[in-house]
Amino acid sequence: MVPVLNHAFLEHIFGYLKKHNVTDVILALGRQSDQLQSYFGDGSDFDIKIIYSVEDFPMGTAGAVKNAEKFLDSSFIVFNGDVFTDIDVTAMMNLHREKKASVSIALTPVENPTIYGVVETNEEGKVERFIEKPSWDKVSTNMINAGIYIVEPSILNCIAPGAFSMFERDVFPALLDKGDAVFSYSSDAYWIDIGMAKVPDSRLSILENIFHPKKTIPAEVSYVDIA
Repeated sequence: MVPVLNHAFLEHIFGYLKKHNVTDVILALGRQSDQLQSYFGDGSDFDIKIIYSVEDFPMGTAGAVKNAEKFLDSSFIVFNGDVFTDIDVTAMMNLHREKKASVSIALTPVENPTIYGVVETNEEGKVERFIEKPSWDKVSTNMINAGIYIVEPSILNCIAPGAFSMFERDVFPALLDKGDAVFSYSSDAYWIDIGMAKVPDSRLSILENIFHPKKTIPAEVSYVDIA
């Protein structure tokens, strides 16, 4: 995790989620989780409720969610911890319910899809194929997986407990093979992967309008990556 606009990056994500009336948050953490738990506590300073799910070893995007299964009893949002965005997850949830989807995946357009996972869909938005980091001759769309999912709890039955598993490479392709309803939500809203690019100064005012932090980072706080 890195500081952005003088606030912990996760704090910006919390502000974004609160805009969509999401106030119950589960943080899936790996190494050095004590520092994050000490800083964010139970979330009351940020007007949210935080539950921590700590991995004993790296479990991947799906394995980390499986590790938190006991807290998940209704539709939930999975949000990658390295994404800055203003994608409308309220509209995404409405579409998810309308389509009666098992999983909905947010998609965003990028200039260079070869460094991401391309998602092919039909005219109704149903996902048909995933292509991880395709070469240019295999690129059929510039719409990529934006790292935001709405998931039904039944999908957790498809994830082996205590094992490394990725939504992108393992779970989603398996769901397509089973014929499950996997739908997309396409958006051209602001989106950036901070793990892949430096946020330019010209975009900081945009980010300030998206997120509304309330607690300034003390200089002595260390920041660690989270899964």
